[in-house]
Amino acid sequence: MEANPQDSNMLYNLSLLHVKRKEYSEAKDYADKLINLSNDNYQGHYLNGVISYYNQDIEQAKTALEKAIS
Repeated sequence: MEANPQDSNMLYNLSLLHVKRKEYSEAKDYADKLINLSNDNYQGHYLNGVISYYNQDIEQAKTALEKAIS
C-alpha cells in the first residue's frame, strides 16, 4: 500500500503520532503539510497550537488555536 501525500487523514494521524512521541519538529512538518493542503483545515491549526504550546511558544499557540476555532 502506497502513502498518499494528499491524504489529510494520514497527515493528521502522522502529526498526532509524533506529538505523542514528543517529536515536535516532525509533528509540525506534518501539520504544516496539512494546512498547505487546505488553509482552513482546523486540525492542522489545532496541532500547530498544541505543538507550539509544548514548545513553550504561547503566543504562537494562541494564534494557531484561534485559527482552529475560527
